[in-house]
Amino acid sequence: MFALAILVPGLILGAIAWGAVGVLRSRGREEFTLATAANFYAQVMMLAGVLAVLAGIAVLVKLGLSQIDSAYAYFVPSAADLNGGHYGGPTISQQQATDLILAAMLIGVGLLVSGVHWLLSRFVGRMAGASPSWIVGGTLVALTVLCGLAALLSTVVGGYQVLTYFIVGAQQAGQFGDSVGAAVVFLPAWAVVITILLRQVRHPAAKTPTSTLASTA
Repeated sequence: MFALAILVPGLILGAIAWGAVGVLRSRGREEFTLATAANFYAQVMMLAGVLAVLAGIAVLVKLGLSQIDSAYAYFVPSAADLNGGHYGGPTISQQQATDLILAAMLIGVGLLVSGVHWLLSRFVGRMAGASPSWIVGGTLVALTVLCGLAALLSTVVGGYQVLTYFIVGAQQAGQFGDSVGAAVVFLPAWAVVITILLRQVRHPAAKTPTSTLASTA
């Protein structure tokens, strides 16, 4: 899936960089305790859960596009392949069912992971050293960067595929449901998190032991 192909490596690399920044900032400046590590872990997993939910919604948008025309989102075998018995791949219905299962898993597991780790963050948040500034502020920044990356790439790729599909031809463009579905979901998500980020930059709240995602939920 297009969104997952962007978000998974981005989240992994971002978490490594985020953790490295936190370690450097903690040297002699901010206390680093086991609670710090636990809250950082909770924030990363909460972020992963939110992104999984958004990716699942993008799959549902792809399914919606396929209701308009199956060729927008899935490979449609030619009549010659079907009549000649040369096509042994999945049918349109099977492809749609597979994506419906994927969407349900992404949304369901994403909500569960986010909820559990939100509770974990709340639990450890009041412990000593659990909520340094690089964790409290970094969560929203990381979400903004990842949503922006997914939104930008999916919009460019999706726009290119749509224009090619309708101007040049379907064979040259291929299916655009994945990329357009990701763009439809991540563009507004990016706009929302940027708005929240700018609001917090302009009107910074007093430090609290709770996580940024928890305070904006």
